[in-house]
Amino acid sequence: MNIAAALIEIRAAPTQAEKNLRAASLLLALFRAAGWEMVVVGGSAIEFYTEGDYLTRDLDLCRAQGTRPLPARVEAEVMGAVGAQSVGARRQWLWDALGEVTIDLLGEVETVGIAPWQTLRGPYGAVRLMPVEELLVERAFMAVVREPRDEEAWTAAKQLAAVCLSGAVPADWAKVERIAAGKEYGIATAVRRLKKEVNRESKSAN
Repeated sequence: MNIAAALIEIRAAPTQAEKNLRAASLLLALFRAAGWEMVVVGGSAIEFYTEGDYLTRDLDLCRAQGTRPLPARVEAEVMGAVGAQSVGARRQWLWDALGEVTIDLLGEVETVGIAPWQTLRGPYGAVRLMPVEELLVERAFMAVVREPRDEEAWTAAKQLAAVCLSGAVPADWAKVERIAAGKEYGIATAVRRLKKEVNRESKSAN
């Protein structure tokens, strides 16, 4: 892979969302070549599912389930290859090609394992995303577990729900409801309220 050419293409991307997607594709390809499968989670996955309608200030990557811990040496080699600089704390990096976006290399991904993973086609390799059904419930949970409700997290959950309910992103709503009702989250009522709110706003806009 020509990393130098990829870096030029990343910097030339027309939008921040496109920069982030290209960067994720390159990083995942480099980690994969080193023997580690990584996946995109959190706000970064929401950004990619919504095609940039939701923008995050972090690029969140986790190790795939069953993957051995990422050695500091491998982490430094991959991040150094793209010119990223450590912020002084392990697993956090700044990459000037992405502006102020911080790259967070998290631990092994956690999932209830009900919904399938989804994959985007990236310019340098596949970009594997956390299941949209669980991501939606997770973000709604982050909103309602706080008092008062975290409106930023609630808005993100609504944006993700909107692309799912519109059919733009394949999603199994029965699995959304099953995950929400499960012991891991226990927010079935909140997710039903979220769905009604999104449907109501969609009808008002049409």
